Amino acid sequence: MPNLDYPTYLNIALYATIALGAFFGFLKGFKKSIFSFITTLFFYVVFFVTIEQVVTFLWTFENAYLSQLFALLDGSLAQATSFAQVAPMALSLYLGEDYAAIIANEHFLELATGIGMFALKIVYTLLYFTIIFIIYKFICWIIRMIFFGGSKKNSKYVSKNRGLGLLFGAMEGAIALYVTLIIMGGVFSISESLVNFVPDETPEEVVMPFPRDHLYEASYTLLAEEPGIPALPPELYDMVNQLKELTDAYNNNFLVSSTSTITMTDSHDQQIPLNLYLFDEVLSFNYDEEQVSIRKELSTFASIGAYVMDMEYMQTNDLADISGDNIRDIFAMVSQSDLIVNVMPLGIEVAAVYLDAPLDVPTEELYAIDWGNELTQLGTIAATAFDIISTAGFLEGPPDVEQNDVTGDDIR
Repeated sequence: MPNLDYPTYLNIALYATIALGAFFGFLKGFKKSIFSFITTLFFYVVFFVTIEQVVTFLWTFENAYLSQLFALLDGSLAQATSFAQVAPMALSLYLGEDYAAIIANEHFLELATGIGMFALKIVYTLLYFTIIFIIYKFICWIIRMIFFGGSKKNSKYVSKNRGLGLLFGAMEGAIALYVTLIIMGGVFSISESLVNFVPDETPEEVVMPFPRDHLYEASYTLLAEEPGIPALPPELYDMVNQLKELTDAYNNNFLVSSTSTITMTDSHDQQIPLNLYLFDEVLSFNYDEEQVSIRKELSTFASIGAYVMDMEYMQTNDLADISGDNIRDIFAMVSQSDLIVNVMPLGIEVAAVYLDAPLDVPTEELYAIDWGNELTQLGTIAATAFDIISTAGFLEGPPDVEQNDVTGDDIR
Protein backbone atom coordinates (compact mmCIF):
# COMPACT_ATOMS: atom_id res chain seq x y z
CA MET A 1 0.00 0.00 0.00
CA PRO A 2 1.24 3.55 -0.72
CA ASN A 3 2.47 5.58 2.23
CA LEU A 4 -0.06 8.26 3.10
CA ASP A 5 0.68 11.50 4.89
CA TYR A 6 -1.71 10.85 7.76
CA PRO A 7 -0.61 13.81 9.93
CA THR A 8 -1.40 16.26 7.12
CA TYR A 9 -4.73 14.68 6.26
CA LEU A 10 -5.71 14.59 9.93
CA ASN A 11 -4.79 18.26 10.41
CA ILE A 12 -6.85 19.22 7.37
CA ALA A 13 -9.88 17.28 8.61
CA LEU A 14 -9.74 18.63 12.18
CA TYR A 15 -8.99 22.26 11.38
CA ALA A 16 -11.51 22.23 8.53
CA THR A 17 -14.24 21.43 11.06
CA ILE A 18 -13.56 24.70 12.88
CA ALA A 19 -13.05 26.61 9.64
CA LEU A 20 -16.38 25.47 8.20
CA GLY A 21 -18.14 26.44 11.41
CA ALA A 22 -16.58 29.89 11.25
CA PHE A 23 -17.51 30.25 7.57
CA PHE A 24 -21.18 29.40 8.08
CA GLY A 25 -21.24 31.57 11.21
CA PHE A 26 -19.98 34.48 9.11
CA LEU A 27 -22.76 33.90 6.58
CA LYS A 28 -25.51 33.59 9.21
CA GLY A 29 -24.48 36.58 11.28
CA PHE A 30 -24.41 37.11 15.04
CA LYS A 31 -28.00 36.34 16.11
CA LYS A 32 -28.42 33.12 14.14
CA SER A 33 -24.90 31.96 15.00
CA ILE A 34 -25.26 32.42 18.75
CA PHE A 35 -28.67 30.72 18.66
CA SER A 36 -27.18 27.78 16.72
CA PHE A 37 -24.21 27.62 19.11
CA ILE A 38 -26.39 27.53 22.24
CA THR A 39 -28.81 24.94 20.88
CA THR A 40 -25.94 22.71 19.65
CA LEU A 41 -24.14 22.91 22.99
CA PHE A 42 -27.40 22.16 24.82
CA PHE A 43 -28.06 19.11 22.64
CA TYR A 44 -24.71 17.45 23.43
CA VAL A 45 -24.58 18.43 27.11
CA VAL A 46 -28.05 16.99 27.72
CA PHE A 47 -27.04 13.70 26.13
CA PHE A 48 -23.93 13.08 28.24
CA VAL A 49 -25.45 14.40 31.47
CA THR A 50 -28.67 12.41 31.26
CA ILE A 51 -27.71 9.22 29.41
CA GLU A 52 -27.62 6.99 32.50
CA GLN A 53 -30.91 8.37 33.85
CA VAL A 54 -32.63 8.07 30.48
CA VAL A 55 -31.47 4.48 29.92
CA THR A 56 -32.56 3.50 33.44
CA PHE A 57 -35.96 5.07 32.79
CA LEU A 58 -36.32 3.28 29.44
CA TRP A 59 -35.32 -0.02 31.03
CA THR A 60 -38.05 0.15 33.69
CA PHE A 61 -40.66 2.05 31.66
CA GLU A 62 -43.83 -0.03 31.25
CA ASN A 63 -45.74 0.20 28.00
CA ALA A 64 -48.37 -2.14 26.62
CA TYR A 65 -46.96 -1.74 23.11
CA LEU A 66 -43.70 -3.33 24.23
CA SER A 67 -45.53 -6.60 24.91
CA GLN A 68 -46.41 -6.76 21.22
CA LEU A 69 -42.75 -6.31 20.36
CA PHE A 70 -41.69 -9.03 22.79
CA ALA A 71 -44.37 -11.36 21.41
CA LEU A 72 -42.62 -11.28 18.06
CA LEU A 73 -39.70 -13.09 19.70
CA ASP A 74 -41.83 -15.60 21.58
CA GLY A 75 -45.46 -15.73 22.63
CA SER A 76 -44.56 -16.44 26.26
CA LEU A 77 -42.88 -13.02 26.49
CA ALA A 78 -46.09 -11.14 25.71
CA GLN A 79 -46.86 -10.76 29.41
CA ALA A 80 -43.88 -8.44 29.89
CA THR A 81 -44.49 -4.71 29.46
CA SER A 82 -40.93 -3.46 30.09
CA PHE A 83 -37.36 -4.48 29.36
CA ALA A 84 -36.78 -5.07 33.06
CA GLN A 85 -39.62 -7.62 33.11
CA VAL A 86 -38.67 -9.39 29.88
CA ALA A 87 -34.99 -9.93 30.77
CA PRO A 88 -35.43 -12.74 33.38
CA MET A 89 -38.24 -14.28 31.31
CA ALA A 90 -36.01 -14.39 28.23
CA LEU A 91 -33.18 -15.96 30.24
CA SER A 92 -35.49 -18.68 31.53
CA LEU A 93 -36.85 -19.26 28.04
CA TYR A 94 -33.57 -19.56 26.17
CA LEU A 95 -31.36 -21.13 28.86
CA GLY A 96 -33.93 -23.70 29.96
CA GLU A 97 -34.75 -25.37 33.26
CA ASP A 98 -31.26 -26.87 33.59
CA TYR A 99 -29.94 -23.44 34.50
CA ALA A 100 -32.87 -22.41 36.69
CA ALA A 101 -30.70 -22.19 39.82
CA ILE A 102 -28.20 -19.96 38.03
CA ILE A 103 -30.91 -17.72 36.59
CA ALA A 104 -32.39 -17.30 40.07
CA ASN A 105 -29.05 -15.95 41.32
CA GLU A 106 -29.53 -12.23 41.98
CA HIS A 107 -25.95 -11.42 40.99
CA PHE A 108 -26.37 -13.24 37.68
CA LEU A 109 -29.55 -11.26 37.04
CA GLU A 110 -27.68 -8.07 37.90
CA LEU A 111 -25.00 -8.92 35.33
CA ALA A 112 -27.64 -9.76 32.71
CA THR A 113 -29.41 -6.49 33.50
CA GLY A 114 -26.18 -4.54 33.09
CA ILE A 115 -25.50 -6.12 29.69
CA GLY A 116 -29.11 -5.58 28.62
CA MET A 117 -29.01 -1.92 29.63
CA PHE A 118 -25.73 -1.56 27.73
CA ALA A 119 -27.44 -2.82 24.56
CA LEU A 120 -30.33 -0.42 25.19
CA LYS A 121 -27.84 2.41 25.70
CA ILE A 122 -26.31 1.74 22.27
CA VAL A 123 -29.74 1.78 20.63
CA TYR A 124 -30.67 5.00 22.44
CA THR A 125 -27.39 6.63 21.37
CA LEU A 126 -28.02 5.77 17.72
CA LEU A 127 -31.59 7.10 17.91
CA TYR A 128 -30.49 10.25 19.74
CA PHE A 129 -27.99 11.26 17.07
CA THR A 130 -30.27 10.38 14.15
CA ILE A 131 -34.03 10.64 14.64
CA ILE A 132 -34.01 12.75 17.81
CA PHE A 133 -31.36 15.01 16.28
CA ILE A 134 -33.51 15.65 13.18
CA ILE A 135 -36.60 16.38 15.30
CA TYR A 136 -34.57 18.66 17.60
CA LYS A 137 -33.14 20.62 14.68
CA PHE A 138 -36.62 21.01 13.16
CA ILE A 139 -37.96 22.41 16.44
CA CYS A 140 -34.97 24.78 16.70
CA TRP A 141 -35.63 25.93 13.12
CA ILE A 142 -39.24 26.77 13.99
CA ILE A 143 -38.15 28.70 17.09
CA ARG A 144 -35.50 30.56 15.12
CA MET A 145 -37.99 31.50 12.43
CA ILE A 146 -40.41 32.83 15.04
CA PHE A 147 -37.91 34.95 16.98
CA PHE A 148 -35.19 35.70 14.43
CA GLY A 149 -36.95 35.34 11.10
CA GLY A 150 -37.92 38.96 10.60
CA SER A 151 -38.84 40.44 7.26
CA LYS A 152 -36.55 39.83 4.31
CA LYS A 153 -37.43 43.30 3.06
CA ASN A 154 -35.99 44.97 6.19
CA SER A 155 -33.25 42.45 7.02
CA LYS A 156 -30.97 43.70 4.25
CA TYR A 157 -30.71 47.08 6.00
CA VAL A 158 -29.84 45.57 9.40
CA SER A 159 -26.22 44.87 10.31
CA LYS A 160 -25.65 41.14 10.89
CA ASN A 161 -22.46 41.72 12.84
CA ARG A 162 -20.69 39.02 10.87
CA GLY A 163 -17.52 39.28 12.99
CA LEU A 164 -19.27 37.92 16.07
CA GLY A 165 -21.10 35.50 13.82
CA LEU A 166 -17.76 34.14 12.67
CA LEU A 167 -16.64 33.83 16.31
CA PHE A 168 -19.68 31.87 17.48
CA GLY A 169 -19.60 29.81 14.29
CA ALA A 170 -16.02 28.82 15.09
CA MET A 171 -17.09 27.92 18.63
CA GLU A 172 -19.86 25.72 17.25
CA GLY A 173 -17.29 24.11 14.99
CA ALA A 174 -15.12 23.51 18.05
CA ILE A 175 -18.04 21.68 19.69
CA ALA A 176 -18.43 19.48 16.63
CA LEU A 177 -14.67 18.88 16.67
CA TYR A 178 -14.67 17.81 20.31
CA VAL A 179 -17.56 15.41 19.75
CA THR A 180 -15.53 13.97 16.88
CA LEU A 181 -12.53 13.60 19.20
CA ILE A 182 -14.71 11.74 21.71
CA ILE A 183 -15.51 9.14 19.07
CA MET A 184 -12.05 9.07 17.49
CA GLY A 185 -10.32 9.00 20.88
CA GLY A 186 -12.18 5.88 21.95
CA VAL A 187 -11.76 4.16 18.59
CA PHE A 188 -8.03 4.89 18.37
CA SER A 189 -7.54 3.87 22.00
CA ILE A 190 -9.05 0.48 21.18
CA SER A 191 -7.16 0.15 17.88
CA GLU A 192 -3.87 1.06 19.57
CA SER A 193 -4.37 -1.82 21.98
CA LEU A 194 -5.37 -4.29 19.29
CA VAL A 195 -2.53 -3.55 16.85
CA ASN A 196 -0.04 -4.21 19.64
CA PHE A 197 -1.37 -7.75 19.71
CA VAL A 198 0.01 -8.36 16.21
CA PRO A 199 3.76 -9.11 15.84
CA ASP A 200 5.78 -6.25 14.38
CA GLU A 201 7.29 -8.20 11.53
CA THR A 202 6.48 -11.28 9.52
CA PRO A 203 8.52 -14.24 10.77
CA GLU A 204 11.24 -15.30 8.40
CA GLU A 205 10.49 -18.31 6.26
CA VAL A 206 12.18 -21.45 7.52
CA VAL A 207 13.46 -23.74 4.77
CA MET A 208 13.38 -27.33 5.96
CA PRO A 209 15.70 -29.77 4.12
CA PHE A 210 14.10 -32.93 2.82
CA PRO A 211 14.95 -35.69 5.33
CA ARG A 212 16.62 -38.71 3.76
CA ASP A 213 18.19 -40.38 6.79
CA HIS A 214 16.07 -43.19 8.19
CA LEU A 215 13.57 -42.51 5.44
CA TYR A 216 11.95 -45.88 5.75
CA GLU A 217 11.60 -45.98 9.51
CA ALA A 218 7.93 -46.15 10.41
CA SER A 219 8.38 -43.82 13.36
CA TYR A 220 9.90 -41.03 11.24
CA THR A 221 7.70 -38.20 10.06
CA LEU A 222 8.28 -36.31 6.83
CA LEU A 223 6.30 -33.33 8.15
CA ALA A 224 8.58 -31.00 10.02
CA GLU A 225 7.03 -29.30 13.01
CA GLU A 226 7.37 -25.53 12.73
CA PRO A 227 7.54 -23.98 16.18
CA GLY A 228 6.36 -20.52 16.99
CA ILE A 229 3.50 -18.35 15.85
CA PRO A 230 2.10 -18.91 12.32
CA ALA A 231 2.90 -16.10 9.92
CA LEU A 232 0.11 -13.71 8.99
CA PRO A 233 -0.69 -12.80 5.38
CA PRO A 234 1.40 -9.86 4.11
CA GLU A 235 -1.79 -7.93 3.30
CA LEU A 236 -2.81 -8.06 6.95
CA TYR A 237 0.57 -6.73 8.05
CA ASP A 238 0.19 -3.85 5.59
CA MET A 239 -3.19 -3.00 7.10
CA VAL A 240 -1.80 -3.19 10.64
CA ASN A 241 1.14 -0.95 9.75
CA GLN A 242 -1.21 1.58 8.16
CA LEU A 243 -3.38 1.53 11.27
CA LYS A 244 -0.32 2.05 13.49
CA GLU A 245 0.74 5.04 11.39
CA LEU A 246 -2.75 6.53 11.58
CA THR A 247 -2.92 5.95 15.35
CA ASP A 248 0.48 7.58 15.86
CA ALA A 249 -0.58 10.53 13.72
CA TYR A 250 -3.70 10.94 15.83
CA ASN A 251 -1.87 10.73 19.17
CA ASN A 252 0.80 13.21 18.03
CA ASN A 253 -1.68 15.71 16.65
CA PHE A 254 -1.53 19.13 18.33
CA LEU A 255 -5.30 19.48 18.77
CA VAL A 256 -5.59 15.97 20.16
CA SER A 257 -2.73 16.40 22.63
CA SER A 258 -4.10 19.80 23.67
CA THR A 259 -7.60 18.52 24.40
CA SER A 260 -6.11 15.54 26.28
CA THR A 261 -4.92 17.94 28.97
CA ILE A 262 -8.57 18.32 30.03
CA THR A 263 -9.05 15.37 32.37
CA MET A 264 -11.64 13.77 34.63
CA THR A 265 -11.32 11.36 37.55
CA ASP A 266 -12.73 7.91 36.84
CA SER A 267 -14.15 5.37 39.30
CA HIS A 268 -10.62 4.24 40.24
CA ASP A 269 -9.49 7.81 41.07
CA GLN A 270 -7.32 7.90 37.97
CA GLN A 271 -7.04 10.93 35.71
CA ILE A 272 -8.07 10.23 32.10
CA PRO A 273 -8.74 12.64 29.21
CA LEU A 274 -12.26 14.03 29.20
CA ASN A 275 -13.02 12.74 25.70
CA LEU A 276 -12.17 9.18 26.76
CA TYR A 277 -14.17 9.63 29.96
CA LEU A 278 -17.23 10.63 27.92
CA PHE A 279 -16.62 7.76 25.48
CA ASP A 280 -16.59 5.33 28.41
CA GLU A 281 -19.84 6.81 29.71
CA VAL A 282 -21.52 5.49 26.56
CA LEU A 283 -19.62 2.24 25.93
CA SER A 284 -19.84 0.79 29.42
CA PHE A 285 -22.24 -1.02 31.73
CA ASN A 286 -22.65 -1.19 35.49
CA TYR A 287 -22.30 -4.33 37.56
CA ASP A 288 -21.99 -4.62 41.33
CA GLU A 289 -21.88 -0.82 41.61
CA GLU A 290 -18.83 -0.71 39.33
CA GLN A 291 -18.54 0.70 35.83
CA VAL A 292 -17.15 -1.80 33.32
CA SER A 293 -15.63 0.09 30.40
CA ILE A 294 -15.55 -1.82 27.11
CA ARG A 295 -12.57 0.24 25.95
CA LYS A 296 -10.56 -0.53 29.07
CA GLU A 297 -11.43 -4.23 28.98
CA LEU A 298 -10.34 -4.56 25.35
CA SER A 299 -7.14 -2.71 26.19
CA THR A 300 -6.46 -5.01 29.15
CA PHE A 301 -7.03 -8.23 27.21
CA ALA A 302 -5.02 -6.94 24.26
CA SER A 303 -2.13 -6.10 26.60
CA ILE A 304 -2.28 -9.62 28.04
CA GLY A 305 -2.36 -11.11 24.55
CA ALA A 306 0.58 -8.98 23.39
CA TYR A 307 2.58 -9.95 26.48
CA VAL A 308 1.92 -13.66 25.90
CA MET A 309 2.80 -13.39 22.22
CA ASP A 310 6.15 -11.79 23.11
CA MET A 311 7.07 -14.59 25.51
CA GLU A 312 9.91 -16.84 24.42
CA TYR A 313 7.67 -19.86 24.97
CA MET A 314 5.53 -18.83 21.98
CA GLN A 315 8.56 -19.31 19.74
CA THR A 316 9.96 -22.49 21.27
CA ASN A 317 6.92 -24.26 22.76
CA ASP A 318 9.23 -25.23 25.63
CA LEU A 319 7.71 -24.88 29.11
CA ALA A 320 11.19 -24.34 30.51
CA ASP A 321 11.25 -20.95 28.79
CA ILE A 322 8.39 -19.70 30.98
CA SER A 323 9.55 -17.87 34.09
CA GLY A 324 7.82 -17.12 37.34
CA ASP A 325 7.92 -13.43 36.47
CA ASN A 326 5.85 -14.17 33.36
CA ILE A 327 3.15 -15.74 35.51
CA ARG A 328 3.23 -12.89 38.03
CA ASP A 329 2.94 -10.30 35.28
CA ILE A 330 0.00 -12.06 33.61
CA PHE A 331 -1.94 -12.38 36.86
CA ALA A 332 -1.17 -8.75 37.68
CA MET A 333 -2.57 -7.65 34.30
CA VAL A 334 -5.65 -9.85 34.71
CA SER A 335 -6.29 -8.20 38.08
CA GLN A 336 -6.63 -4.87 36.24
CA SER A 337 -9.75 -6.11 34.46
CA ASP A 338 -12.85 -4.72 36.15
CA LEU A 339 -14.97 -7.36 34.43
CA ILE A 340 -12.96 -10.36 35.64
CA VAL A 341 -12.49 -8.98 39.15
CA ASN A 342 -16.20 -8.29 39.60
CA VAL A 343 -17.39 -11.52 37.96
CA MET A 344 -15.02 -13.79 39.92
CA PRO A 345 -17.39 -14.41 42.87
CA LEU A 346 -20.29 -14.98 40.48
CA GLY A 347 -18.17 -17.47 38.54
CA ILE A 348 -17.39 -19.32 41.76
CA GLU A 349 -21.09 -19.45 42.64
CA VAL A 350 -22.03 -20.71 39.18
CA ALA A 351 -19.27 -23.34 39.28
CA ALA A 352 -20.47 -24.50 42.70
CA VAL A 353 -24.00 -24.94 41.37
CA TYR A 354 -22.81 -26.67 38.19
CA LEU A 355 -20.50 -29.05 40.09
CA ASP A 356 -23.02 -29.51 42.91
CA ALA A 357 -20.40 -28.48 45.46
CA PRO A 358 -21.81 -26.31 48.26
CA LEU A 359 -19.73 -23.31 49.28
CA ASP A 360 -18.46 -23.05 52.83
CA VAL A 361 -18.09 -19.29 52.53
CA PRO A 362 -21.24 -17.15 52.98
CA THR A 363 -22.32 -15.29 49.86
CA GLU A 364 -21.88 -11.88 51.49
CA GLU A 365 -18.29 -12.66 52.45
CA LEU A 366 -17.57 -14.09 49.00
CA TYR A 367 -18.56 -10.83 47.30
CA ALA A 368 -16.80 -8.72 49.92
CA ILE A 369 -13.39 -10.18 49.05
CA ASP A 370 -10.95 -7.91 47.20
CA TRP A 371 -10.57 -10.16 44.17
CA GLY A 372 -8.10 -7.86 42.46
CA ASN A 373 -5.70 -8.35 45.35
CA GLU A 374 -6.54 -12.06 45.51
CA LEU A 375 -5.60 -12.53 41.85
CA THR A 376 -2.27 -10.80 42.44
CA GLN A 377 -1.51 -13.04 45.42
CA LEU A 378 -2.63 -16.13 43.49
CA GLY A 379 -0.21 -15.15 40.73
CA THR A 380 2.60 -14.92 43.26
CA ILE A 381 1.78 -18.38 44.63
CA ALA A 382 1.50 -19.91 41.15
CA ALA A 383 4.76 -18.27 40.05
CA THR A 384 6.61 -19.52 43.14
CA ALA A 385 5.31 -23.06 42.63
CA PHE A 386 6.32 -22.92 38.97
CA ASP A 387 9.81 -21.69 39.87
CA ILE A 388 10.22 -24.59 42.29
CA ILE A 389 9.10 -27.11 39.67
CA SER A 390 11.36 -25.54 37.06
CA THR A 391 14.35 -25.48 39.45
CA ALA A 392 13.76 -29.13 40.31
CA GLY A 393 14.03 -29.97 36.60
CA PHE A 394 10.55 -31.42 36.16
CA LEU A 395 10.17 -29.44 32.93
CA GLU A 396 13.35 -30.84 31.37
CA GLY A 397 12.90 -34.56 31.99
CA PRO A 398 13.21 -36.94 34.97
CA PRO A 399 14.66 -34.83 37.79
CA ASP A 400 17.30 -35.73 40.32
CA VAL A 401 15.63 -34.28 43.40
CA GLU A 402 18.60 -35.08 45.65
CA GLN A 403 20.74 -32.56 43.78
CA ASN A 404 18.29 -29.65 44.20
CA ASP A 405 18.30 -27.39 47.24
CA VAL A 406 15.08 -25.57 48.08
CA THR A 407 15.41 -22.87 50.74
CA GLY A 408 12.88 -20.79 52.62
CA ASP A 409 13.72 -17.83 50.40
CA ASP A 410 12.65 -19.83 47.34
CA ILE A 411 9.31 -20.63 48.99
CA ARG A 412 8.80 -16.99 50.01
